[in-house]
Amino acid sequence: MPFYFLLCYPFYCIREIGFITVISIALLAFHFKRKSVQSYSLSFILSISSLCIYWEIFSRSTILINAVLFTLFLFYLERFRTFSTRQLIWSAVIGGLLFSIRNVFVLPLIVWGLYQLFQEKTSPKKIFLWGFVFLLSFAITFVPFIWLYPDEFWEVNPFSTQSSLVSFHFIVLFVLIAIAGSFFCRNYNDVRFFSVLLLFGIVTIHFIEAVCQYSFTQALFQSKADISYYIFCIPYLLQILADTDYKRLMNPQT
Repeated sequence: MPFYFLLCYPFYCIREIGFITVISIALLAFHFKRKSVQSYSLSFILSISSLCIYWEIFSRSTILINAVLFTLFLFYLERFRTFSTRQLIWSAVIGGLLFSIRNVFVLPLIVWGLYQLFQEKTSPKKIFLWGFVFLLSFAITFVPFIWLYPDEFWEVNPFSTQSSLVSFHFIVLFVLIAIAGSFFCRNYNDVRFFSVLLLFGIVTIHFIEAVCQYSFTQALFQSKADISYYIFCIPYLLQILADTDYKRLMNPQT
């Protein structure tokens, strides 16, 4: 996606993309530090003891920064009902840019949007205005490429590349599950829970499809599937664990 390369450009210039993963860990630490000392300690211990974090750094993968930025953005949207018009517009612009990194986060967005509409009772006009600006911001990131490479863009583009994560019918299925799941959300903890289930589920289907089409060995060891996509779930899982730990500390008897 276009904004991904703009975001990573400084790290390509210094020829070390691995630093962006270190920054993503620092962003997570800062987020949990603001919540509570307990949340910070738990997230820090889990982060430095997770092999996938070291995999991210040493393999120069950038999945974690994608997950961290968009997940922290969704945490910020939990205050959406109190947004002024200016905050609404700027959050939609930022959201559209961040969505121009990975389109798999459409699933948590669906859950959040419908939760806002039906549970938080947010005005449909406010939701639709935010969505319009969000999509406009997202679309603008593609304009330079369509303008400069009109023929090549329609042959090779991020949509055709990223849609290969799972088959189209599974994409439709998970969108429907996201829509249905949003009606079971009663608070933001539920929104997070359903979001991480959707992300975990679609990556699992991605792996199962590769196993069925090739073999377990080829899927796991020969890049027919990418299990590092599970890293998309990490920020959400850390938040859920931190919230659970905080509630336990506040209510020892529960």
